Parts: sequence; structure tokens; C-alpha cells
Amino acid sequence: GKGLKSLSVEGDVISSDDTVVKESFEFTGGASSIELEKYDAVCVVGCFAGQRAVQAIVKDYATSTMKLADTIPVSRRLFEAMLASLVEKSLAYDVVRKISLASAKPLYYMENPLYSIDILSHPHGSLLKAVLDAGAMAEIQASYLLARERTIGKMAKIILQPPSTVKERFFTESAFSQGSSRLSPRAPLHKADDFNHMNGQYGVLALDAFFTAFAESTQR
Repeated sequence: GKGLKSLSVEGDVISSDDTVVKESFEFTGGASSIELEKYDAVCVVGCFAGQRAVQAIVKDYATSTMKLADTIPVSRRLFEAMLASLVEKSLAYDVVRKISLASAKPLYYMENPLYSIDILSHPHGSLLKAVLDAGAMAEIQASYLLARERTIGKMAKIILQPPSTVKERFFTESAFSQGSSRLSPRAPLHKADDFNHMNGQYGVLALDAFFTAFAESTQR
């Protein structure tokens, strides 16, 4: 996660001086760096600009102010500008921007999966539950998706989470978060209370979504 902030793009080579990132590159791609020229397309996955990133905004305002109703203390336009600023400060935006400037390869962005629905029964999910109870989640999500399309979407085609993995609109089905493993030889399994990462079953569906999007774009 944090090591990805050290990513650099020189010419068509993506590299990092972070040991964990290098190990992950070697674990998944067989080399400590990525040569873009060797690939037909590039897909940036996650990097903290998924729909759950709106929590950074929610934490700054009382849940009651996030209903986006007639009495909202800030305008919808201002709220959307805040969300756009959040995306532009994200790691995902930075990585997509660097790659888009360095390569003409087709570029895609696949969002972070939504939190596992199991988070609602855990203390970590108290803020999300409050937003849900306030009836604000749908409006927040819609505004966020629009802000992301206006930022990252200008540089890359956005691939949404596979619909079959979504539970009750705002969460990921529990089965996909169980037994998730790191893309690194270090500490292969995530903790039991990790509601962010998904397992190989989810990965198969995500890859299928990417290849479908790529195939559709090349047929046009």
C-alpha cells in the first residue's frame, strides 16, 4: 500500500525503491520493474480511489449533513468539488496520471472492491452504518462516481466492480472477502478482520471484467 507512493515512471518503465513493492512485482510479474512496452494494455487496480474513499469526506462532516437534502449546509456543486479534490490527491490518480503521460497504451482503472458486508457487524463499520441509517449512501456514492469520472475517467477507462460480487448495492458479498491473500511472499493471508481485500474467486471475476472491457475497446 504505502510503498506504491514511491512508484516512478521513467520512459516506459515502472519501478519503485520500496522492497515490498519490488517483491510484489517479482511475485506477480517475474521482474522487479514493469516495462510497459511489453504489454498491450495497462490496468491500474485499486490504489485507494475506490468508492469507499468517500469516508475521508464523511469523517469531516456530521452524518446529518451528508444527506444532500434541501437543508444541506454546503451546495451539491461544492460537495462534488470536494470529492474531485479527494480523487486528485489519491494514489490512484497519481499512478494513472504518470502512466498516461509515459505511454500511449490503452489505459484502464479498476476500482477498489467495496467493503465486505461483514464490516457492518464489526466496530470498523460504525461510520458506514451511520451513513446508511441516515439514508445518505446513495447520494454520496452517485456524487463520488461522477467526480471520479471527471478526474481519473479523463485519462483511463474505468472498470466497475463485477455486479455479481455486489451485495445490497454498497458492499461486497461476504464469500469474496474470506481467505484473501497478499500478492507477496510475505504474510500471505490477510487478517480475519480485513474487510478491504478480496480473494482469488473475486480476482477471477475482476480479470474477466478487464478482458471484456479490453476486447470491447479493440473491436470498435
